[in-house]
Amino acid sequence: MLAGALAGALLGALDLFTMVCTATKAAQLSVARASALVRWTALGRIILIFLAMALGAAVFGQPAFLCMAATYVAVRLAGLFVVAARKPEVRAEQGRGPACR
Repeated sequence: MLAGALAGALLGALDLFTMVCTATKAAQLSVARASALVRWTALGRIILIFLAMALGAAVFGQPAFLCMAATYVAVRLAGLFVVAARKPEVRAEQGRGPACR
C-alpha cells in the first residue's frame, strides 16, 4: 500500500509539474504555437498517466492500486488548488473571482 501511495504521489507531482511548465512555456509563444504545444503535451500526459496506471494495476494488485489512484487524485487536486490560489487577481480579471458575480 505504501508503494502504491508513493507511486501515486510521484505520478501526480510529475503530471502537475509537466502541466505548469507547459503553461509557462505556452505563455511565451504565439497563439498557434502555444495551442500546438498544449495539445501535444496533453496527449503525452494522457498516455503517460494511462500507462502508469495500467502498470500500477498489473504490478501492485487491487488495494495498492486503489491507494495509488487515490493519492494521484489527491496530489493533483492539492496542486491545482495551490496553483490557483497563487494568482487571485488574475482570476478576478477573468471573471472567476469573488468580485465578479
